[in-house]
Amino acid sequence: SLTSVDKTTSTCNLKLYPNPATGFLTIQTDQTLEDAKIIDISGCEIMNLSRIESGKNTINLSRLGKGYYIFKSGSNQSFFIKQ
Repeated sequence: SLTSVDKTTSTCNLKLYPNPATGFLTIQTDQTLEDAKIIDISGCEIMNLSRIESGKNTINLSRLGKGYYIFKSGSNQSFFIKQ
């Protein structure tokens, strides 16, 4: 499951939910995001999501282990925890 951390740096309206999540994460944004990725706390890229379209997008997190993760796309960044 995921728990949000209140640290978001963003140039668009970006939401990650539900928190906690049990396998799927919804990414909601008001603009298309290029070169999107999920990075672990050590800086290793875990998932390359390439392009996230504006609106709601569902990402399967079943292959992620427990830990801290960062969703990043350009200058947009949100932190989350998978429990």
